[in-house]
Amino acid sequence: MAARIDQDVKRSDRFAFANTLYAAQGMISAGFFNSKIALLDFGCGQFFFSKHLKAFCNKIHGFDPYYEFKNCENDASLSCEISFFSAKENLPKKTYDLIVLNSVLQYFNDASEVKSFLESASFCLKEEKGKILIIDVMTPDYNLGLDLFWWLVFAIQKRVLFSLLRDLWMTAVVTQTHKKIFKIELTELEELALNLGFHFKKMSRNCGPSRERYTILLEKI
Repeated sequence: MAARIDQDVKRSDRFAFANTLYAAQGMISAGFFNSKIALLDFGCGQFFFSKHLKAFCNKIHGFDPYYEFKNCENDASLSCEISFFSAKENLPKKTYDLIVLNSVLQYFNDASEVKSFLESASFCLKEEKGKILIIDVMTPDYNLGLDLFWWLVFAIQKRVLFSLLRDLWMTAVVTQTHKKIFKIELTELEELALNLGFHFKKMSRNCGPSRERYTILLEKI
């Protein structure tokens, strides 16, 4: 996998590109892709994250109600089917080996919305060994100052400081005009997962640059 940032990516998007590349490399090194899989990128945004994983999947579906995707092209050279959905009810059932939420959970409203997501996800996962990976879970003891420090270090190393500052400004606007960032206790998330038939595991290595957030793996029991 190429570690550099493609210069074709707009300058304003390069932090998101670098961040998702870091997360994808973390998943690969953690052994999620021993064979090609069907992946759902839940809250896929501009689809940067899944683009890094095309070589490891035979099917990638992106879901995001806030984006409209045009000119979707499957990658014939990699035999990877790519599709996008903007409505949850259109997602196919019992299809995915892995569902990933990358920096998405903090935009949920409350724990009931997390429960609703897990219920929907359980129908979309394959019946055996289906997994959900939740990257960047914020807990109530989340330290914003330290989080910003690690993001700045990462952005300087990757030479994407301008793009990070733009993302931080947009996040501040969303937080002030829309709602507070959602945080959840890991014990509460674990209880929700267990009640819906998932095994809960806190990953020893976070898949994102921040050291103030958690990466959680849920596996169907």
